[in-house]
Amino acid sequence: MTVLEYANKFNELGRFCPQLMEFERSKANRFEQGLRYGIRSRLSSHFFNNYKDVLERVLKVESELKRADLERGDRKRPRSAENLKDHQKNFKNNNSDKKKESTSCSYCGKNHNEPCLKRIGACFLCGEKGHMARDCPNKKRDDSRPNKPVDQK
Repeated sequence: MTVLEYANKFNELGRFCPQLMEFERSKANRFEQGLRYGIRSRLSSHFFNNYKDVLERVLKVESELKRADLERGDRKRPRSAENLKDHQKNFKNNNSDKKKESTSCSYCGKNHNEPCLKRIGACFLCGEKGHMARDCPNKKRDDSRPNKPVDQK
């Protein structure tokens, strides 16, 4: 949605919440909060007292972002149709040979492909639920040390 489309929708829906539209400062703040992050982040250092000032600034930011995207697009190396087909073929071959790349887990922060064992409360050694790695029945025991201390009399 462009900024103008958002502004029109904002004003249209604003009639259902007149207390937000009553004061220019609150209207400006509410409008700013609804902007997409790429634009809103560029306004964070500015303070606006009225809706008109926010709208003018946001329109300028949006046009600058579009211009930057166009310039970046022009700098890209144009590819012929033949080169593009070769690139797509190589990309498919390279990806099929590689293992599925892991992504960072949102729960534990580690990289893994399988379900997060920490999240489901499973053992890190065998993957079964009901015990932790230190208590894992499948863990190899070190037979060189005794399990229990020997009572000396």
